[in-house]
Amino acid sequence: MNWVAVADFIEHVDQQALMLGRRIGDRVEGGGVIAIITASEAKRRVDADAARTDG
Repeated sequence: MNWVAVADFIEHVDQQALMLGRRIGDRVEGGGVIAIITASEAKRRVDADAARTDG
């Protein structure tokens, strides 16, 4: 996985949901699978929120 892309995604999530983004950022610093799973869950939540607000 490209860690630069993960960092960019974390910044995006931080803008969308500040507390969630901070928690993800803390886990990414530690590295490992947990960070990837958490980022995937955050993306799912952001996508769900976008769908809710768009229509």
